[in-house]
Amino acid sequence: MLAGAARGLAARRRQHAAALVRERLVPTALCDALPNGAPGNRAYREGGPLRAWLAAYGANIEHVEFREICRPAGAGDGAAASPQDVERGVFPRPSLFLARRALGLAAGVAAWAGMVLPLGIHGDVEVASFPTKLALTAQAAREDPHIGQVLTELHETGIVDDETTLVLYLTAHKVAGEASRLLPYLSSLPDRTPTPLWLPPDQLDAWLAGTNAHKATKALQGHLLQLWPKVQPVVRQMAMAVGGAGVPEPGFGDFVWAHSMFWSRSVELPSGPDGAPQSALVPGLDMFNHAPGAPFRYEPKAGSVAVVAPWSALRALGRAGGDGELTIDYGRAVKSNEELLFHYGIVEAAAGPADVVALLCPLPPRAEWDDRLEAQAACMYVAGGSPRILLPPLDARQTARRDPARKGSVLSRAGRPGALKELLAAVPHDGMVGLRAFATPGIEAAAIAEAGKDPEWGPADTWDAGTQLSVVTTLARLLETRIVDLEGPEGTGPLEHDIGLLEGSAADAHPLEPLEEACAMYRAQQKRLTREWAVLARAAVAELSGTMAARAPPSRGGARTQQ
Repeated sequence: MLAGAARGLAARRRQHAAALVRERLVPTALCDALPNGAPGNRAYREGGPLRAWLAAYGANIEHVEFREICRPAGAGDGAAASPQDVERGVFPRPSLFLARRALGLAAGVAAWAGMVLPLGIHGDVEVASFPTKLALTAQAAREDPHIGQVLTELHETGIVDDETTLVLYLTAHKVAGEASRLLPYLSSLPDRTPTPLWLPPDQLDAWLAGTNAHKATKALQGHLLQLWPKVQPVVRQMAMAVGGAGVPEPGFGDFVWAHSMFWSRSVELPSGPDGAPQSALVPGLDMFNHAPGAPFRYEPKAGSVAVVAPWSALRALGRAGGDGELTIDYGRAVKSNEELLFHYGIVEAAAGPADVVALLCPLPPRAEWDDRLEAQAACMYVAGGSPRILLPPLDARQTARRDPARKGSVLSRAGRPGALKELLAAVPHDGMVGLRAFATPGIEAAAIAEAGKDPEWGPADTWDAGTQLSVVTTLARLLETRIVDLEGPEGTGPLEHDIGLLEGSAADAHPLEPLEEACAMYRAQQKRLTREWAVLARAAVAELSGTMAARAPPSRGGARTQQ
């Protein structure tokens, strides 16, 4: 059911932008002149300051174009397309397929003549490339002749890290306006990103209360609010150095905008002799949108970052009409839906290996710890445990096909033998050790901590039944508490409610904005994963309890009754 809702979300995402996306890129008259859902306008695609700016710096964009996709009139909230309701993507030009066919013909002739041409026809093909001299990095910002010294001093004093350095650099150039050398690039960026960071407090609570994304967003908002008064005078100074004394006063919104642009569009590039990764904004490359499993990818090369794709992918795209959007997979294999939502405002239906249920051992504030808790925490550290338990999807292969609202898909584990074995194999070892440390009596924990030596408890499946029962029972209680956090009065309601929202939106009965759908998809996924783990933990507790009861000696009243 989540997969079906996601397909509806993806379709509407291509049809219209969220109301939260405020891009001033196309004049109203131009957008109104396009048919509903039209992919773009030729006059704009082949011109525009961004394309000319990139080409002047040596970008190879001969075979691609940047299109603006207007939202169909009447979609979503029923409003007509406007300059604010615009998405941008990268699309192929016909020359891309003409070049492919020419290479294919050359390879065929060479093969007929018994020759081998080093064309790489059956390997990867470069679609576009962007010069690294345009890449915006923290080091490049600190080397800026106008404002680099200020950023260097901030960095050396420890006030800002590399990422914040680049955020401040973007903020200053945005405020500088037309005087900025980055104007062609900055003008092409949206006024905001459709992420939880931009939600008003009441909407943030309504859509994400109880989730880790909610906590992370609230923490980020608080951090930015605290940091801004400290850096605002510096940003003002830098903006004046770029644009003169007449630049407007930098606002908190400019700072949040720069933060959003950096975290939603940056990539990692190798730097220095050791090739250590550094975060960078690469103008042009960041116009490629995300799609799961997309065949296109970026590769750092000498002096540039290239977008490449397998020859077979280009051939398939050409056969399909050659007008589909060129997209890049942002790294779904290593990024969770929580991260995709937090940085990009998107969510995928199928849970990936990085989509976890994150639990914390039930600890009071540090100031309230007694001697027992201090000893247990020290014991956990010595034993190599963690107070944070990250529970992965129990069966990632079936997640996309399972209806999370159907109880049979969740409760089927309850009566199945082997629940304990499945749980012990699935819970990360450091999480099990952390739970055991906090279940260890204070005197024993203090002795382990004082010795400073790993107690070498071994794998959880080798622990005695009593220890296993204590740890697994604690895990089950943590999961039950997590369900209440997500689905209780302080959360966003039961999973079934989320499924109803997604079904109604997919059927266009009650359309949601893309960010709202993404939030509902994410929280529904978290609720389903947590329910599955809770059911498995309860089954494991029941299995352990039954095993221990069967092994217990008969009571003095006589032999045990056989079950």
